[in-house]
Amino acid sequence: MRRLQLRVNECVVLRQIAEEDAEEISALIDRNRVHLREWLPWLDNSNGIHDTARFIGR
Repeated sequence: MRRLQLRVNECVVLRQIAEEDAEEISALIDRNRVHLREWLPWLDNSNGIHDTARFIGR
């Protein structure tokens, strides 16, 4: 599957997430859960990599 990419500059590329990103995204969410909870009230119902992968797969 080809993903969308947008090169912002020489250092930054925005790209569409994929299921192989689930582990890294899940870890990032876990490290910042307390801070993110203020804006993402559903966060307490997210249970790690499986929920993240399911969300990405939608």
